[in-house]
Amino acid sequence: MILAVIGMGQSLRGDDGIGPEAVRRWTADFPQTAKDSQIQILLLETPGLALLEDLVSADAAILVDAVSTGRPAGDVCIFDPIPNTGLSAAQKTAHGFGVAETISVARKTGARLPQRLILIGVEGNRYGLGEGLSDPVRAAIPLVAETIQEMALKLLSAKSTNNY
Repeated sequence: MILAVIGMGQSLRGDDGIGPEAVRRWTADFPQTAKDSQIQILLLETPGLALLEDLVSADAAILVDAVSTGRPAGDVCIFDPIPNTGLSAAQKTAHGFGVAETISVARKTGARLPQRLILIGVEGNRYGLGEGLSDPVRAAIPLVAETIQEMALKLLSAKSTNNY
């Protein structure tokens, strides 16, 4: 079982940097889980369609990224499964394709995806070049780290008991 935990986003583009920042926090707060040999941790600045290459070897994946759904900034949402559209903050960032669009392309083309693919999305509102995370998005980091931990433990446990 390989579980990929992937933080996506650019630290120099405001709230887009939430993915890597939250995954870094998770590795600091839960080092024993983060060091599990079944977990692969990736921090990706601009994954776009290249994300698919990073998912090829994973049996399950937890993706963390900024989303734009119209909710208040800092809201944390879990998408399981990931929808084909409607989440992307990509038009405001340099990702190119957003997560939902990338997964949609993979589904349509038959590309290999993990059996379980979950997105932890954090609603962003500030994506200017050179800006840091907004206060509401920064405040969401502890909750996102705890959510990663809960999901990682659940996925690892489910796989070991064949209830995946």
